[in-house]
Amino acid sequence: MTWPGSGCGSGTRRSPPPIPYPPGGRAIALGRSAAQTAASIGKADAADAAVWEELDRTFGDAVVRLLHAGMVRWPLADGARLLGRLGLRDVLELIRLVIQGGSAIADRFASEEARAFLVAPGMHSDLQPEVPGSGAYALIMHLLGERVGMPVAEGGSGTLSAALAAALRQAGGIIATERRVDRIVLGSGRVVGVEAGGDAFGARRVVIAALDPRLVIGLAGPDAFPARSLAQVQRYRRGLGTFKVDWALDGPVPWLAEECRQAGVIHVGDSVRAMSKAVWEVHYGLLPVRPTLILGQQSLADPTRAPAGQHTLWGYTHVPTRPVGDALQPEAGTDWDRSAEAFADRIEATIEAHAPGFRELILARRIWTPADLEVANANVVGGDINGGSFAIDQQLLFRPGLDWWRWGTPVKGLYLAGASVPPGAGVHGACGDLAARQALADQHRPARIVTSAAAAGLAAFATARLWARANRPAS
Repeated sequence: MTWPGSGCGSGTRRSPPPIPYPPGGRAIALGRSAAQTAASIGKADAADAAVWEELDRTFGDAVVRLLHAGMVRWPLADGARLLGRLGLRDVLELIRLVIQGGSAIADRFASEEARAFLVAPGMHSDLQPEVPGSGAYALIMHLLGERVGMPVAEGGSGTLSAALAAALRQAGGIIATERRVDRIVLGSGRVVGVEAGGDAFGARRVVIAALDPRLVIGLAGPDAFPARSLAQVQRYRRGLGTFKVDWALDGPVPWLAEECRQAGVIHVGDSVRAMSKAVWEVHYGLLPVRPTLILGQQSLADPTRAPAGQHTLWGYTHVPTRPVGDALQPEAGTDWDRSAEAFADRIEATIEAHAPGFRELILARRIWTPADLEVANANVVGGDINGGSFAIDQQLLFRPGLDWWRWGTPVKGLYLAGASVPPGAGVHGACGDLAARQALADQHRPARIVTSAAAAGLAAFATARLWARANRPAS
């Protein structure tokens, strides 16, 4: 899914609103305003529509401001503006809301449809709806999606990477691909370059690694890091694995709910209890009986992604990296070589229940187990696409640890980017942006210190002269 945001630039299309809850022929649609969303919620329960509008009116803009605060190096100004806009009481209530479990926020609604609608986007994380902090992810995606939509890059997300690469080359940058980094080279207590594919690349000032911190430690050598710093990364918990399927379809998915036929993103999770049970099963190493699905129908918004009249669909769900059992078939084999095809069939059966005739449209499918995802991208360790658990104790200065949290590392000049550092996973680019800004700030710090010291010395000298003149004895 494309993270809600406005940074896609030209050449993008707006996907229709996501539909997080399609039980049978019913669905709730996230609109482009609180009123549109409330109208959809109201089809299930009129009173719930008012609950949503109150939630959006009180906290909508504040949640967006809170998200923005997580995208800058020093969020003090955002915090001050938030306090000034809401007042202390509402700020405290907002904090309470953010650290609540998704199910606690969902309890504001009477209908199961509205409750599932609220919780479903939180299933992008690895947390059960009852876990503290899980509600924040759902609220952010809902409230931001209402305000800016969910942009889809025309031609595929690779066009964004191509645009960034073109800008770098225009600025004189060099991009080396098709080679694996073998070593981060250190010298005199700092990073001096990297070795990749038999070639050496020197670094005059910094190396920014968009990698899992354990991979960075392995490339630089554990001896380069203090024992305390190594222990922090060792305690940093990975998220769940991911099982993904890509489909080529001979037509659009025949959803029973009309709203789903226009949606760029769909969440399939029949109830809060069902979604919670699925995550619980995965946490205990089991393939879930009824997996919660996150589906992308980008070809609805961007026809260039499929031949005329045909469509693409991708979907994923969280699974154990290495399952120890199957909650549906306790006696079945559970290694991915034996269970991948059967589990993909289970996912298709889940879609078929909400879209009869779906299987007849399948032209081809590609299955990605957690191991497959790691082979394709070594940074997706164990199929964890979130760069570590989203648990509340692994956010902010604890992501991935106190010695690492401001995008730096204990090695001078070596910085971390990627989902393992703040603000965490999401298609926003903020981790790399903040790592680069921090590296630049650190490079300029010595000059600022010298300048500040000189200014302080001059100020002290001038003050002393003035004091001496004021206290000079009269002649």
